[in-house]
Amino acid sequence: MYVQEEYLTRRPGHMCIHHLFEYDGNTVSSTLSLSGDKIEQYYRIEREGAQLHFHPTASYVEMLKSQWEAMVARLQSAAGDKLP
Repeated sequence: MYVQEEYLTRRPGHMCIHHLFEYDGNTVSSTLSLSGDKIEQYYRIEREGAQLHFHPTASYVEMLKSQWEAMVARLQSAAGDKLP
């Protein structure tokens, strides 16, 4: 598939980010889909020549922390459900 170079240097309309969290020897995957204003909320996008650079914002770090805490709570809850 051919993609024109100028397409790669435009601001994306959608982003899909795959996270891998490690907890207690387990790897847990999580996907984040962004579009519209959410992209600017979580990333600062800079253009340098023909390249785009994506820099996470403080909002992204906070969201990722919340996602981590929710994942840990689910894992701990699931482990508690298995106790006799």
